[in-house]
Amino acid sequence: MIHLCLTMTGIVLLFYLAALYMSAALGILALLLAGIVLLSLAVIVWRMCSIRVALSIPFLLAQSGQPFDVCLTTQADRTLLGTCALSACVEAKPRHGRKRVRTWTRTTAQTGAPTTTRRAVTLSHAGGYVFRVRKVRVYDWLGWFYLTKWVRADAQVQVLAGIRELAVQLSFAVRNFSGESEIYDDLRGGDDAAETFQIREYQPGDRLQNIHWKLSAKSEDLIVRERGLAKGCPIVLLIGNKDEKKLKPAQSERFLQLAVSVSFALLDAGCPHVVGWYEQRVQDLVRIRVDTEEDFYEWQVQYMGAELPRAYEDVEARYREKYRGEQFLHILRIEPEQSMYLDGSRWQDNKELIL
Repeated sequence: MIHLCLTMTGIVLLFYLAALYMSAALGILALLLAGIVLLSLAVIVWRMCSIRVALSIPFLLAQSGQPFDVCLTTQADRTLLGTCALSACVEAKPRHGRKRVRTWTRTTAQTGAPTTTRRAVTLSHAGGYVFRVRKVRVYDWLGWFYLTKWVRADAQVQVLAGIRELAVQLSFAVRNFSGESEIYDDLRGGDDAAETFQIREYQPGDRLQNIHWKLSAKSEDLIVRERGLAKGCPIVLLIGNKDEKKLKPAQSERFLQLAVSVSFALLDAGCPHVVGWYEQRVQDLVRIRVDTEEDFYEWQVQYMGAELPRAYEDVEARYREKYRGEQFLHILRIEPEQSMYLDGSRWQDNKELIL
């Protein structure tokens, strides 16, 4: 718009000088420039009516501190009278708090096939982000004049917290914890009669209660049904509530990084666990069992999209009250000041986590 204003000022000045000095040459020059401006604006308006803009992110999950691609696609519904230069304002806004970031991306549009421009973006803080394009500058042939086209193109991405190395030592009781569960161990048998681990031939020392009499009668050999081993969750990992507006971005990042690192360390050690937090939207505890890598990423995505309370909620007391009949060995609670409590006692950050 600055170029347009300067050009219009120059045209007005030329008309004034032409009238002042009675100069036909200056008048013709002013008319010529005015005609070029009007023609350029007409081309820009035509292009504005022809162009469509879309925004996409190929991968919906990204890692904090790692670059990922944001794709801006432009397509024309009709001829653009040549290659059209564009400049789009791409805005990244966190879902909860913090200031939005805006950048201008240069691209082009052509008649026919769509044009896709990729821009590498790196976000240093975890959370859910919404990328938006609201303004697109459409230029003329020379790239001197432009008009702003208002569009609506959105894309979302979940930026996961980085994982730091955390030493975890599991006791015999944690490694061999069974408890009550609907999930059973695929490698070991147990005492749960509701699930059959495997069928095999009788061996000396097997209990008579485990003999499968119908199969034994058919095969004329004693067949034993090994019972399943229920995989209970010996560890409960609770995330204390945090107010995004009170925490600085760096504090929020370290807080979430600690929770993610503990969960990953337990998963890497082969320890099933439950991750829980209080969500304001449902006014209740939300918990997810983590047995696999998919579960590990699922709880992060759900947590970052949750509506967290601003007033303090004692998640450990709520959990013990709501699930007082549940069997587990330890409760880990992580608070916003990046401190972790093991069964009520504070854990030193520089020490090995022994469970």
